[in-house]
Amino acid sequence: EEPGETGEGFARAISSEKPEMAAGQARPGQRSFAVLMEEPTQEVEEGAIFSTTFYKLRVLCHERPIAGFGKEGSKEYFWRVHRRYSEFEELEEKLREAQLLPVAVALPGKTFFQHLRPSKAFAYQRSGELLAFLKAAIAAAEAAAESIAAAAAATPLGRPA
Repeated sequence: EEPGETGEGFARAISSEKPEMAAGQARPGQRSFAVLMEEPTQEVEEGAIFSTTFYKLRVLCHERPIAGFGKEGSKEYFWRVHRRYSEFEELEEKLREAQLLPVAVALPGKTFFQHLRPSKAFAYQRSGELLAFLKAAIAAAEAAAESIAAAAAATPLGRPA
């Protein structure tokens, strides 16, 4: 399918990871996440003159139990998220305030006029950029969690030295 024909086709077209990633990368006792972007929509909010672009995401979480190496006891969750660009800006601000986002990870720049009457091509491009931002933020969070877990495992009884 070409991007934009259906929400499902669009999600596969711009996702750099397979949807199965969530199930394949979780190690015992861990969670893994995948983010899939669906087709953006243009909606006119009450009282607004121009339409607003909403970005729809599916966030998948795969959790494996500590014991065992099979898929028994594994759980999968997913959330559908419907957000405007400004809500991604708020997320970036909160992550930076908490020092949870590396300097190299940046939200795509805000446009001054193109967002007032965005083309479908612009919405698709922005979707890809937002997806790249979210994946980088998740990768940074997972790397931080792994280094904390490794440090805890290296100390006796998991206590700081």
